[in-house]
Amino acid sequence: MIAAPELLDHAHGDAFVADTGYDSNEFRAELKTRGIKAVIHSKPERKRALPLDRKLYRIRYLVEVCFHELKRFRAIGTRYDKTKTSFLALLQVACICLWLNQGHPPSAGMKAAHGAYRAWSSIPDLSKI
Repeated sequence: MIAAPELLDHAHGDAFVADTGYDSNEFRAELKTRGIKAVIHSKPERKRALPLDRKLYRIRYLVEVCFHELKRFRAIGTRYDKTKTSFLALLQVACICLWLNQGHPPSAGMKAAHGAYRAWSSIPDLSKI
């Protein structure tokens, strides 16, 4: 398992967007010394919530929703393909299906391809950010 400070050795950019699991005073201090803005939601145990850039934090949510939608394809969620090449090809096909059907209900064949389905209209439009 990788410790959180070790992740910072590979971090590039102006902001570090993460969930509450990374909310600690030590980790935030390390981010500050490296000149990286911490966009981390405060843990409920904090007596006073720290400020949060909601616009940047929303991007984290959109990425999480994207992974959730990809895992709805059963072969991706269970890592059915064992080779890197075939798994990457399946991942690309799934991304194309999601991209083509954004905001529109899928065909009956696509519903069968990834099981239970929820309304695609609830997926946010990334072009409006």
